[in-house]
Amino acid sequence: MGPRPRCFNRFLLAVILLLALILSSGCTLPTEEGPRILVPGPSPTPPAETPATGTPTGPYPTIPASVSLPLAGTPTAENPPGTVTVRTFTFRSGAGTYTLSVPVREPPASAAPMSREDDCPMARWQAGSEGQVSSYYLGRIFSAEEEELYTALLRELSRIRRMEGLNDDEYLELVTNFIQQVPYDPDAPLCPRTPSAVIREGTGDCDEKSGLLLGLLSHEGYDVALLLFTEQHHATAGVRIISPTRPSFRVFGPAGRNYVYMETTGPALIGLYQSPFATAAPVVVPAGNGTTRYRAINDVMYIVGVQKRMEERMAFLAATGTDHLREINRLEVRLTNGTYDTRDEFDADYARYFRLITEYNRMGEDFQAIQEVYQFLRDHQYDRAGCRARIDNSKVELLL
Repeated sequence: MGPRPRCFNRFLLAVILLLALILSSGCTLPTEEGPRILVPGPSPTPPAETPATGTPTGPYPTIPASVSLPLAGTPTAENPPGTVTVRTFTFRSGAGTYTLSVPVREPPASAAPMSREDDCPMARWQAGSEGQVSSYYLGRIFSAEEEELYTALLRELSRIRRMEGLNDDEYLELVTNFIQQVPYDPDAPLCPRTPSAVIREGTGDCDEKSGLLLGLLSHEGYDVALLLFTEQHHATAGVRIISPTRPSFRVFGPAGRNYVYMETTGPALIGLYQSPFATAAPVVVPAGNGTTRYRAINDVMYIVGVQKRMEERMAFLAATGTDHLREINRLEVRLTNGTYDTRDEFDADYARYFRLITEYNRMGEDFQAIQEVYQFLRDHQYDRAGCRARIDNSKVELLL
């Protein structure tokens, strides 16, 4: 019969690695593992959930939000009102890692946080109360008491912009990446803390960090909006886009004023949202009078489109490779122990055995090459340009 070729299982290892890619949870549905972000699908069809097995049969991958970097500063608990505390944040944006320090003042005793949750509209939030809720949020975001913080933060962010020569889209991403990497607080109070409190305490939840983001971007002239989701008791930020083509993402707002979702719980490309908001109807409240729009949404759509095709291809390779391995093992047993009536029958099985092994190993190589790029995209959601360049330079689309 001749020597038996050895079947290598690198492809099986790659399949196991794929199953380790799934993360969980979101801002309104916190768990100990942190937030989960789902890439949006074309409106109005919501994205399919990734099954619990982790096999990528759904249309879009999940994106981790675990790249927050250290925060430092003087603890403020013992500081009297009026004390200026310097908070230092380190975060990633684009290809760089940046550190900025901002002074934040302890509030006077009269501005102490509300002690009762029923003192703010969020405790009574229901359909029809959006006007009261939006007024409450905007009042806190655009309070004169926050101007000192915005000035200090924007001075530092603008310094990075000048140093890196960022355009409007890249600067919006820089500001957003900074807010996304402020540590997420799963135990935040029902009544949102002010933007100054988020910086002073070095942590915040969805609506608190979204309020700070809206305050910064509106001061920099961007056309942004507060997105209120009544049923989910959720508020977040949106930015108006310019797109020469029909967006593949879900957009919010009246016709002609397309805003896309801005995730603040962790790093995510502009426009990506959590699964509960795939169909939820928000109230869109413009914040400020900015006119600058986000133009890079087509880049995001391209990246997401490639991610979808990568997931579909990896799922196909995983399923086909499993079938191949099963048949290889069956043929190996028969070629070793079986009896054949004719030499031609044996030769046919032997040739099929070698062909399946060759295909199996080739598919394993393709799977691993796709997976490397796929993992890079998941790990670099704070770097839109880098994600696009990795796709282009890797030629991964030739494997899809």
